[in-house]
Amino acid sequence: MLSRSVSVSLGAVVFFILGSMQAWSDETLPGDPVAGRIFVERECGDCHDISREGGDYPLNAAPSFLDVATERSTTALSLRVFLRSTHREMPDLILNRREQDDVIAYILSLRAE
Repeated sequence: MLSRSVSVSLGAVVFFILGSMQAWSDETLPGDPVAGRIFVERECGDCHDISREGGDYPLNAAPSFLDVATERSTTALSLRVFLRSTHREMPDLILNRREQDDVIAYILSLRAE
């Protein structure tokens, strides 16, 4: 009987994890790409090319947002983790949840074009 209860518990955990992952999917994330564009123009445009066209980076080491958006590994979750982490080459921006949602929505909108 113990193995059946462990199996049921494991199934519940997997169900919870999969449900949580769906909440993080690109389709369900809130965010305003227009507000995100305004934010990145103000905070990121000195170092990154933030345009939909891509192009030369203002600083050679900073990737364009179009390149970031079209990376196979880029997801809403990976962007959220990135935005919450510190990076040596970047200023320590502290974005609130709404700003994160908006920036993520803007970056992910670049791949749809």
